[in-house]
Amino acid sequence: MTTPAADATASRGRGRGLSDACASVVRTLRTDRALAVVVTATIVGLVLRVVSAAIAARAPKGLFDPARYAGYARVIADGQGMVEPLTGQPTAYYPPGYPWFLGIIQWGIDHTPLPDDLALVTALVQAVLGAASVALIGTLGRRIHSPAAGAVAAVVVALMPNLVLHSSTVLGETLTIALLLAFLVALVPPPGHRPWPAGMGRRRLATAGVLLGLVLLVRPVTAGVLVAVAVCWWISGIGWRRTATWTGVLLGIAVLCIVPWTVRNAIRMDALVPLSTNSGDNLCIGHGPSATGSFRLDEDCAIQGNVVDGTAVEVSSDREKTDLALSRWRRGWRDEPGLTVNRLRFTVERDDDALRALQSYGLDPWLDDGAETVLSRASNGAWFVVGLVGLVGLVKLSWTGEGQRLLVPLTVLSVLAAPLLTFGDPRFKVPVVPLMALAAAVAVTRRSVLRPPPSVEGDQGATPRT
Repeated sequence: MTTPAADATASRGRGRGLSDACASVVRTLRTDRALAVVVTATIVGLVLRVVSAAIAARAPKGLFDPARYAGYARVIADGQGMVEPLTGQPTAYYPPGYPWFLGIIQWGIDHTPLPDDLALVTALVQAVLGAASVALIGTLGRRIHSPAAGAVAAVVVALMPNLVLHSSTVLGETLTIALLLAFLVALVPPPGHRPWPAGMGRRRLATAGVLLGLVLLVRPVTAGVLVAVAVCWWISGIGWRRTATWTGVLLGIAVLCIVPWTVRNAIRMDALVPLSTNSGDNLCIGHGPSATGSFRLDEDCAIQGNVVDGTAVEVSSDREKTDLALSRWRRGWRDEPGLTVNRLRFTVERDDDALRALQSYGLDPWLDDGAETVLSRASNGAWFVVGLVGLVGLVKLSWTGEGQRLLVPLTVLSVLAAPLLTFGDPRFKVPVVPLMALAAAVAVTRRSVLRPPPSVEGDQGATPRT
């Protein structure tokens, strides 16, 4: 039993410890101006996204993705798992990551004093994730190029209008960005550690594997990033065997994250569905007779039966549409070069897609024309500048030929390659916008020369260690 005097002494000790920690943080921020900018940008990014949540968050309407996600959140929170709200039939139409993310939020709303408003609470949670992404891009820039590049990238990501607005939508882009950036940061050790990738310890590799698995559960089409990482490792000179081993470890851990969902689908849907059953729809939209390169419903893809007609119909429909798309691709392969160019154009030419999502794609037009025009021009203008300067930065990063710096351009290419197989949409490039911001920052800042500690300089062949 402690005495009051002892308790008072312990309390003073804790107070001094907290005071010393705060003083240390202040000293660090005073001496490291780039870090201070990143911290400030993170706070500003959070404030902007909270304001956006308060103004723009609304319950989604219609049968578009946001409204369907909200429906899944409700049944998941009720303990039914991912089932069609109207029929109660198990479904795997969407990848499970974002519906379950929303389901957890809905469960929290149901069991806490949080306001009974899924759109608002989701927007606030995503505001925090958006702010975390600001800090993560600042960290990644600092590690692969320079503190100045990290600071500039953090400011740009904090202020990009479409990224701010996306945090208020019931869509998975904000979550995808946070997980993807965390994955890349996990792969790159801080300055002063062993040269990349020799400093890749087992814990770092395992953490990256888990983050990759989470990214794939939310956005499976980002799987190409694993190829990008493998290429970067190989270019770094660690040899094909170690590259294959490390890539296999990443893939194995990611697959372990996905396996429970695949097993669930095998049990509840009586079919092998690794992640989702919407690939057939996407392929059919992209390769149908009336395909233009953008999202456009094709009557020839409207085969009998759909996702609400039960699990067997959902699975068979996905397979039938996939077969139909592949058959048309074989017959119309001469059209593919032109369609591929259109897909890329439709993906990268605009960056105001969040405005449409926030208004339920025309079903809830709450913004007046003047405000929408201003926001649209601001979003597209910011993207034009960032995209144009970012292209210079991607070339600059690629020119070095260093695996660590190639992570950014190769990741951008791997994510943008996915829509080229189906159809283009501005939303599909949102996950790489922060990386383009980092590339733009690289284009306008000088590179830091990061020297490893003398005891390990040149130790490029070390194996992963804890």
